[in-house]
Amino acid sequence: MVHRRFIFHLAGDFWLIRDVADAEQVHSVETFWHFHPELAVTEVAGNFLITNTKSAPGDPAVSLALAPLRDDEWTTEIIAEQVSPAYGRFESAPVVRCQARVKLPAEHAIVITPLFTGDEPGHLTRIPTSDGNSAATILRYDAKRATHFAVFAAKLGDWKAGLWRSDASFLYCCVKEGRVTQFIVCDSSFADVGSSRVFTHPRKLEWLDWEQPAGESHMFTSEENVVLSFAQSVLTSCTLSL
Repeated sequence: MVHRRFIFHLAGDFWLIRDVADAEQVHSVETFWHFHPELAVTEVAGNFLITNTKSAPGDPAVSLALAPLRDDEWTTEIIAEQVSPAYGRFESAPVVRCQARVKLPAEHAIVITPLFTGDEPGHLTRIPTSDGNSAATILRYDAKRATHFAVFAAKLGDWKAGLWRSDASFLYCCVKEGRVTQFIVCDSSFADVGSSRVFTHPRKLEWLDWEQPAGESHMFTSEENVVLSFAQSVLTSCTLSL
């Protein structure tokens, strides 16, 4: 069995961690998330909240949320394990365990995000492709202020998943109030949404990051002074199914 892990961090927001186990037989697979003994872990509506039990009065009310992928084949629970902070000393510490017995290849994912006062954790789901093809996996993370789409290619070459078509190894899109505000691709020479081309380049770019949070847009690429065909209007006018 081969295990691969993909990590995407949206600066200032969340981490998306995706694990893929590749084989051809039925296996028991697990992921573990270990926490310090002074942290409390509680389950709320399928998500897990982590808080500091030793916070001093006046400390900022900041916690951490784990949002596992909603998948009926997987179970997620809180267990306790022993840690040794010093020789001969043991303490009980909380662990979030995700487990399944499935036919491989299989995947699981989790979103880790900080929560401030008034914030609520989001929900991570998988979007099934209408034709059932496995060319790419689409994950959707619904948070309070935005909906995030992350597309992972299953293999090298062109693929089509949902409204997207590309040769990217990874594609990300953020939608706020029905408007695309950020678009990222990795290892890509083109990307389409629907029947319209977003961008094209003679060779694969290591990465491209376009964003328009409010007003003026900005684009950054892995190549300095790169000249490419980029249709910003395609992103700003497209409607993604929410």
